[in-house]
This record gives sequence, structure tokens and C-alpha cells, in this order.
Amino acid sequence: MVRTEFNRASDMLGAVLQSEESVHNGQAVALARRIGERERALADYERQLSSLRQGIGERERTLADHERQLSSLRETIGERERTIADRERQLSSLQESTSTGRPRLAEMEHAERERDAMINSNSWRITRPLRVIVGLIRKEPAYIKHFKLHFCKARRPNRGLFCRTRRKG
Repeated sequence: MVRTEFNRASDMLGAVLQSEESVHNGQAVALARRIGERERALADYERQLSSLRQGIGERERTLADHERQLSSLRETIGERERTIADRERQLSSLQESTSTGRPRLAEMEHAERERDAMINSNSWRITRPLRVIVGLIRKEPAYIKHFKLHFCKARRPNRGLFCRTRRKG
């Protein structure tokens, strides 16, 4: 009888163990499925992370390019600001020279008016022949040129002292 009870207990224990084993097997299968799902999710996250890292790398390169362009533009702005400062100094200098040159211009205009008045005066007109004769005697180039222009062309056959003939040859 002890044996039958032992066998029965053993069978019961075997049934319980089988039942627990099937429960544990089901749990193991469920855990294996969950582990598989988690591994797939982990692989997806790793792919996304890799993609994000590539995007960050591209953005960092773009940012570096933009920083170089910004630096170049700042240098250009600095050069242009220096050019503007130089031009402002030149303008200031020109304005100063213009303000100092105005009195001189007024003096020159006054002298020109005086000269014009003298040239247009009767005494200047009356003494003109005397000035021309003295200029020709002194052989001043301006008077000789003026004389040749007005007198040599008009009197071709009788060329005088100041009108030389060109020889053909």
C-alpha cells in the first residue's frame, strides 16, 4: 500500500511537475516572445539613433560651413567699414581743402576780372602795335607764331624776315 500511495504521490507529483513545467514553458515562450519583441524594438531604436547621429553630423557640418561663411562675411564687413572710414577721412580732407580753397578761388577770380578789364581798356588796345614790335625784336615765340599765322599766309609771294620758305628736295 505504501507503494501504491508512493506511486500515486509520485504520479501526482509528476502531474504537478508537468503542469508547472507546461506553465513555465508557456511563461518561457511568452518571455522569449517579449525578449524578441524587445530586441526588435531595441534594433529599431538603434537604427533611429544611428540615423539621428548621422543627421547631427550633417547639421554639425552645415553649422561649421555657416560659421565659416559668417566669419568671411564679418571680415568683408570689417574691410568695408575700414574703406568707409578711409573715404570719410578723404571727404573730410576734401571739404577742408575746399573751404581753404574758396578764398584762393575768389582771389583768382578777382585777378582774372582785373586782367580782363586791363585787356579791354583803351590803353591796352592803343599800345598793342608797340608790344608786337618789341616782341618780334626780342624774338619771343608767342609773337613770332602770331605773326606767322596772320602775315605769312596772306603774303605768300613776298616772304619776309620771319617767313621762311620750305625747299623742295
